[in-house]
Amino acid sequence: MPRPVSPVLILLALTACGGDTARQREVDGFLSAYGTMYQALSYAAQQADWTSQTHIIEGDSSNALRTRAAKQALADFTGSITNIEKIRGYLKERSHLTPLEIRQLEMMLFYAGDNPATAASLVQARIAAETDQTEKLYGFAFHLGNREITPNEIDRRLRESTDLAERQAVWESSKAIGPTLKPGLLKLRDLRNGVVQALGYPDYFSYQVSAYGMSSPEMLALMDTLNVQLRPLYRELHTWARYELARKYQVPVPDLIPAHWLPNRWGQDWSDLVSVAGLDVDAALAPHDAEWVVKQGEAFYVSLGFPPLPATFWEKSSLYPVPAGADYKKNTHATAWHMDLDQDVRSLMSVEPNREWWETVHHELGHIYYFLSYSRPEIPIVLRTGANPAYHEGLGTMIGLASLQRQALVNRGLIPADAKVDQTQKLLQEALQYVVFIPFAAGTMPQWEHAFYADSLPADSLNA
Repeated sequence: MPRPVSPVLILLALTACGGDTARQREVDGFLSAYGTMYQALSYAAQQADWTSQTHIIEGDSSNALRTRAAKQALADFTGSITNIEKIRGYLKERSHLTPLEIRQLEMMLFYAGDNPATAASLVQARIAAETDQTEKLYGFAFHLGNREITPNEIDRRLRESTDLAERQAVWESSKAIGPTLKPGLLKLRDLRNGVVQALGYPDYFSYQVSAYGMSSPEMLALMDTLNVQLRPLYRELHTWARYELARKYQVPVPDLIPAHWLPNRWGQDWSDLVSVAGLDVDAALAPHDAEWVVKQGEAFYVSLGFPPLPATFWEKSSLYPVPAGADYKKNTHATAWHMDLDQDVRSLMSVEPNREWWETVHHELGHIYYFLSYSRPEIPIVLRTGANPAYHEGLGTMIGLASLQRQALVNRGLIPADAKVDQTQKLLQEALQYVVFIPFAAGTMPQWEHAFYADSLPADSLNA
């Protein structure tokens, strides 16, 4: 015969359930209110920043002031002491939270790490310094001799010129921005480190790496392992390039490749060293305009089952170069923007009908479609950035690679179906683009940033 249950135990159980329910309502209410406010403030900051990067007028500080104010409002919210204390309090009771709730709270704490109210003056100074640095970076006028030269023209000349003296002059023009940016970069280092240290991060590099759920030593070890594994193939490509370039310029073979010999101002993409028979994408795109190139990027994703881009993408994006003679400048580095963490997606590019921009368009639209894929009611606002930045780049790079495959180009009508393509040269071209990029992106850049932020790289050694 079953034993009777004590009325006291029943009362205790009901009280506990009631407490859990009340606590759950409290957490749900906090997450919902936070998401709503975060979306509104983030959208305002993105809109201000968008204007700052698409309409830069020398001597006009109005954009910068609006951007600072909007970013400050977002920082005041994400880094507020009240929010930080609530988040930490809830995370102390993880056993009562769902995995999705924990993920949201951890992301909120990550946002707070860059904007803690306990370092309010440093946060304010950092926002001002970043806004100022952005305008200097994207408002800079590059010059070749006595005339202004656009980034697209710099890139074209480095792809096409066979005159080493001209190449060196063009390459040096692309680096002339360094002295303009250096003082602000050193200032930003101190501010960024100081801000994140307020919430316990050793330095800004470790803060960035934490977005991957890793420590700085773990990230650097992963990068080192990747480059060690890649080295045999990279060394073969490097050797081929040294001999090929020496033959092209009719000079002795160097041990290291002079940067201005390469077809990319950062030395991160060598694919233009190879012309693939039967696959001249530049010639195929020449009859088309820049808008056609972007439309074909959209068509590629639609062919995979994605919907067409929202009408606002076409209305609000800045896709093409600034017209000649315009009284403003814009950021010419291709980027994708998730403005409102919902359906307002935009891209900032300077598209021209050539192979490089063809691949770039498909890459950037990869970010856009990733944004849209995350913009669903079941995904909380604060988690709509994707798994981590590497997933975004992986998707964009994968589609960029796919867009230059023979069959994809046949399907777009850019090469005839019976075109004979030298597959070995095609593979070499791909390796010179994607394999060569890895030691730059997973070697030079993380090692430099770690040295800069964590090891206080001296000001006179930034180019070492």
